[in-house]
Amino acid sequence: MAVVIAKWAFQVLKDSTNTLLESSPLSIEEVKEYIQEKHKEVLDIHDIHIWEITQDMYNLTAHILIDEKDIKKYEKILTEINHSLEHKYSIVHSTFQFEFTR
Repeated sequence: MAVVIAKWAFQVLKDSTNTLLESSPLSIEEVKEYIQEKHKEVLDIHDIHIWEITQDMYNLTAHILIDEKDIKKYEKILTEINHSLEHKYSIVHSTFQFEFTR
């Protein structure tokens, strides 16, 4: 019985480490490449931070550079990025700061 409890306790500790340390359990480079490949309007994405808020649920903040001509459709771009990140990586909350080329 003690072995079962020890195994369970180790798994709980392992699973909660990323949450407690607010570390990035996802590859930032992979997420960056995914956004740029899937959303052609995104010219650059930088200053990315990803952390785990609970097991398998993540937050993301980043700066996104788009062309000045796409200013009018930035809300559509934002919605599409949020939707794709939630389905691909379980990123349930994201905050983006848009920047525009001049």
